[in-house]
Amino acid sequence: MKVFLDTNVLLSALVAKGVCHDLVVALKTTSPNPFERIQCHTCERVLLELKTHLPTKFKWSASDTDSAITTFCDEYTIAPAAYTTVPCKDADDGWILADAQLAACDYFITGDKEVLTLYNVGSMRICTPREMLLWLRTGIPIPKFEAHEDRAKYLVQRLEKIY
Repeated sequence: MKVFLDTNVLLSALVAKGVCHDLVVALKTTSPNPFERIQCHTCERVLLELKTHLPTKFKWSASDTDSAITTFCDEYTIAPAAYTTVPCKDADDGWILADAQLAACDYFITGDKEVLTLYNVGSMRICTPREMLLWLRTGIPIPKFEAHEDRAKYLVQRLEKIY
């Protein structure tokens, strides 16, 4: 299974101990299918956004920023750069989605509400960090074409099945 982590997920994982941090840790250690390894992907565009936002928005030093980026480069597969974009309100998001699609990722994990409204791009499912983490922890898969407007109702139904 191939998953692609968007900039906002990686930023949140680095600066806060919350859902995104837990997800990044779980992706290294857990797989919903014991016979299938999870491959984490990112792209040069995401790494460039990290290099820009960590020092400016979060006051990270250049060496800490470079260390974080080096870690992602070592642990994640860097997706090739796409030559065409996915139609999206934010052009940067369109290029990142295209990179993920070119890498044949199964899931695109993001917290960006505009990107989440796309639901999927081709066969790549777009989901929240919480949805992916819930899948990894419970083993109940994320439906491929779940509408995000029904997310609250859907999550309650999933939790009721678990407990």
